[in-house]
Amino acid sequence: QVKTAGVLDSFNPNPSQVSTKVKEQTGTADKVFLFQYLSPITDREGLAFQELSKSGFVNTAIYDFQGVGFIYEFKRL
Repeated sequence: QVKTAGVLDSFNPNPSQVSTKVKEQTGTADKVFLFQYLSPITDREGLAFQELSKSGFVNTAIYDFQGVGFIYEFKRL
């Protein structure tokens, strides 16, 4: 079973809340996936991507699924 979680709580996310949620949700994970569906509306500043990078994750792959959008694979180094 794959754990899923959201790190944004509104259309105007608070950067410090996003940071806290990313840390809580990623915990000791070595790999996470970021779904960019509707992100131009929900995460215009790319806060989720930024916080994953700040938390030691590196974007290692990008998958483009037509009708879904981009899915970014991150691994903790």
